[in-house]
Amino acid sequence: MEQPSIFFWGFEIAEPVTAATDLLVSAVCFYAWRQLARRPLPNRAYRYYTWYFLTMGIATFLGGILGHALIHAIPFHWKLPGWLISMISVTLAERASIAQAAPLLKPRFVSTLKIANWTELGLFLGIVFYTLDFNFVGVHSAFSLLFVLFPIHFFIYRKSHNPGSLLFLRAVALATVAYVIYISKTGFGPWFNHLDISHVIMAYCAWLFYRGVLKMGLDNHPGPGFKKPSGVHSPAHTTSPEYSEHLL
Repeated sequence: MEQPSIFFWGFEIAEPVTAATDLLVSAVCFYAWRQLARRPLPNRAYRYYTWYFLTMGIATFLGGILGHALIHAIPFHWKLPGWLISMISVTLAERASIAQAAPLLKPRFVSTLKIANWTELGLFLGIVFYTLDFNFVGVHSAFSLLFVLFPIHFFIYRKSHNPGSLLFLRAVALATVAYVIYISKTGFGPWFNHLDISHVIMAYCAWLFYRGVLKMGLDNHPGPGFKKPSGVHSPAHTTSPEYSEHLL
């Protein structure tokens, strides 16, 4: 159901609640980025997670302003920057998860995951550029959550009982609910529609992701029960700088 515009001194703000809830996601992401950026960045996994929050904050800010509040005043293609940045952001989350799982995997398999990661992004970027259809942005996010982030963090949790990965799994489950609400267009009327509900859930998911990163112990090791698989060689001391670089 279409959300009515509101006016301030003759200035139209389209889809105001949808824009506001998009900005809520942005605010959570920017807060998470700011808090993580203040800490030492010991390895690439941690840095990727930090960049994820920054880019997702930018993407949802652009989405709230250009994709909703000012949708009536700007050309449609101005939505593209927010879409594309969000896809890059999701890829950074995938990259961070791969980096975190790397000490538990054989190097050749890690290389395969990285190649698949870039291939996936390139494929979906091409589809979105060709179709200019936001639904494919959602499909990319759903694919990432269900077939990349969930399996990797499930694997990490099974191997190491990492509490951060458990929070990630909960966030992915909630994000899946948000996606179902989005595609089914389940809402409470024009002033709190399916987009608004999805945004609120995604804001909470972003908070869970942030709390998960804090609990992952990326400055030390993948988790308290870390076990090195056969065929994987890592430094003797997991707190050493060399180990941090092993996280890609």
